[in-house]
Amino acid sequence: MNVKRYIVKDVNEAMIKIKNELGRDAVILNTRKIKSPGVFGFLKKPLVEVVAAVDEGKEVASKPDLNEAEIQQLRDELKKVVEERQVEKDKVKPEEKLDKQLVQQTEVQELKEMVME
Repeated sequence: MNVKRYIVKDVNEAMIKIKNELGRDAVILNTRKIKSPGVFGFLKKPLVEVVAAVDEGKEVASKPDLNEAEIQQLRDELKKVVEERQVEKDKVKPEEKLDKQLVQQTEVQELKEMVME
């Protein structure tokens, strides 16, 4: 079991560090507030000490084993999918745009009438 201690500003910062260093399977064992070190530590906001651990077998399993070429291929595929979705989104028919505008104008007119009453 791999156990690590983190001294951070808040728990959110600790969670980010824990996930990056220990992986998603890590568990928090303990948290506590501690005073900032130094002479003027009593004037500062207290820090948080977080103790986290991960089973060594799970640590290796939680991190994907991809090389740069595979990562770049996945990025390219994701970019292609995003572009295809944007093209589909841009294919709105002109009559659909007019229908939306008409509905909006009607709603605005109804609101004006309600206010005038």
